[in-house]
Amino acid sequence: MKNKVIFRTFLVVFLLITVSVSAQKNREQYRYYMEAGLQGGCAFYLGDVNTVLFNQLGPSFGGFAKYKVDGHHEVGFDLTGGMAGIQTVNNVKQMTDFIDFSLLYTFNFWNYGAKKYQENASIVTPFIFVGLGTTFYNFEARLLGVNVPFGLGVKYKFARRWNVGASWTMHKLVTDNFDNVNDPYRLNRGVFNNKDLFSTFGIFLSVDFLEICAPCRNNNRYKQQR
Repeated sequence: MKNKVIFRTFLVVFLLITVSVSAQKNREQYRYYMEAGLQGGCAFYLGDVNTVLFNQLGPSFGGFAKYKVDGHHEVGFDLTGGMAGIQTVNNVKQMTDFIDFSLLYTFNFWNYGAKKYQENASIVTPFIFVGLGTTFYNFEARLLGVNVPFGLGVKYKFARRWNVGASWTMHKLVTDNFDNVNDPYRLNRGVFNNKDLFSTFGIFLSVDFLEICAPCRNNNRYKQQR
């Protein structure tokens, strides 16, 4: 049931922001160097004691900032905290708390938030991302692990500076004790064998700043020829 609710939520968000694409040609487009925002949602864990998506959900929250190289490419960082439920072998539910800091590269499939007057501009786009992160988890034990974050999402520019969207992130850890169970089947023979994974799903709101002027040439304002 939880799986269906999450997937339906993601689908509804995607459909709602996609239906407005037809109106984008009547709206002026702007592009900014920077974007920053906040997001909230849920988190879960996959590993030795859980193999079911969106099982034992816990809360998650965070913020991010990114530099927009152009309408397709972005680089930045993401700071996320939360709790993921762990169902132990004794059927005792526990919560593992975590804070993650990740450096990310994002690719927008459509030319998102493009400079004014630029062709093929879009106010909505699906996107994918990948990066490298560090996770501090199980605060009582003070554990630290490296992870590879990757995921997908969709976002919509509903005003000149404001964006809204949804994203789903997987964090593949290179450790196996996120669930307090370390290699129970003795399968750890490589970096990614039998390693834990935690995931976050959230809705975000962000604001753009440091506008790239338009119309411009080499990002310097100029007087149009008459």
